[in-house]
Amino acid sequence: MICPLVRTVDEVLQEPAAIELIPPDTRAGVAALARRLPEAMHGFGFELRTRPETSQVDFYTSVMARGGGREAWAAAFQPAGAQASPPDAEAWRRVGAFAGRWAAPASPLHARVETVFLEFDAPFTEGRPPSIFARVATDVGDGGQQWRQTIPAINEITTVLFGQPVSGATRTLLEAAFRGLPAGGRIVDVAAMLPRGSLAVRLFVALPRAHLARYLGDLGWTDGQPALAWIDDTLLDGCSHVSLQIDVGERLGSRVGVELSGAGAGAGADDEVNGWPAIGDRLQRLGLVSPLRAAALARWSGIGAPSAEAGRWPTQAVRLLSHVKLIIDPGRRAPGGPPGHPVEAKVYLWATRRHVPLT
Repeated sequence: MICPLVRTVDEVLQEPAAIELIPPDTRAGVAALARRLPEAMHGFGFELRTRPETSQVDFYTSVMARGGGREAWAAAFQPAGAQASPPDAEAWRRVGAFAGRWAAPASPLHARVETVFLEFDAPFTEGRPPSIFARVATDVGDGGQQWRQTIPAINEITTVLFGQPVSGATRTLLEAAFRGLPAGGRIVDVAAMLPRGSLAVRLFVALPRAHLARYLGDLGWTDGQPALAWIDDTLLDGCSHVSLQIDVGERLGSRVGVELSGAGAGAGADDEVNGWPAIGDRLQRLGLVSPLRAAALARWSGIGAPSAEAGRWPTQAVRLLSHVKLIIDPGRRAPGGPPGHPVEAKVYLWATRRHVPLT
């Protein structure tokens, strides 16, 4: 279902866990941002850095192809306001063009993109564009087959959002990222980080944990391998699969993210080792999150009271811990990270609305 964004954001922001985790100015900024977005979203969430606890909190939301969200987003899209800077206004215009292309049946985006995530970096200045993450559908197959299926959509995503095709060197490295996938690996999301002005393409890769280090090494990522080995030894034990974030430009970006699912968000068979509070306990032992912060995060998940509009089935807000991202950046020392390992952690919260189930 399409989530009534303003009503659900207002409700969720009044929850004790939200008040505990999200600063007052951020809650006010998110409430204002929700009123500038069309009522076409499937859900929304928050990106929190675990240390220091006073760091900024970012906001993200999603639109789904099924259920009419895609068409509603395109129809209700509003350009940047007059307060936007010329670069921001141009980037926001490209987001609108992307929404229109996704809703066009003849576009490769229409056939291949299932869900779009919009991520807004704080502070939520009016007119500031979001980063765009396109979740692509691929049939089961090896990396070469996935590349052939997905490249028309990637060409359109990058050309529309960057305003130009990617360079030859970037395209070559993108193809290598696909063709180098191990058995069971898949490219999940293709993203453009518009507010950061980068022409690198962010890829989200799901793959068996056993192939993680080799996959990155084959793409030329070597400086962070000691930190990756530390994560593998201390946090990934028992996890069969992980999600990986890489920035693909003319060379692979030095910053890499490794994701673990949170409890209640579909962790599946790995839930006991790959969900909260198991992850929270491990992060505490490693100094990546304080006990108070971990306890507050554990209180996020929950279900709101049922409410109903006239003539409609009652609904309720649902809050989940979505996932944890461990960021390796060899070029910097992360706050609170272990000595010798440039690692920091982020937690992603999620909320949506569902119909109250029959009892």
